[in-house]
Amino acid sequence: THSTQLERGVSASWVASQGANNNPPTKQRIGADAAAGNLTAFFKANLDKLDLHIVKRLSLVLNFIESRPVIREKVDLLPATPTETFAAYTEGIVLCHDTVVMLAEVASL
Repeated sequence: THSTQLERGVSASWVASQGANNNPPTKQRIGADAAAGNLTAFFKANLDKLDLHIVKRLSLVLNFIESRPVIREKVDLLPATPTETFAAYTEGIVLCHDTVVMLAEVASL
């Protein structure tokens, strides 16, 4: 979640400046991709051990992760507005955050 928040901020700034700020979100994407890779590996390794409602929720998170190339292409080509960029990432961040909360609640039972 945190890595995606960082990517969102730098991406929105990049789009707002139309690339003039010379700070593309490359570094933040590397961190977000590493975190996404860890989550994907965890999911695949533990799929058979997880309850169905957790699998469904994590599948939604993985769908967001898989949709990031579309968001990133819009950021790179600069056709999106900063608001659109921020909103696209925020939707996924909220999903990730809510999933973490759900997992914490399940773990405490």
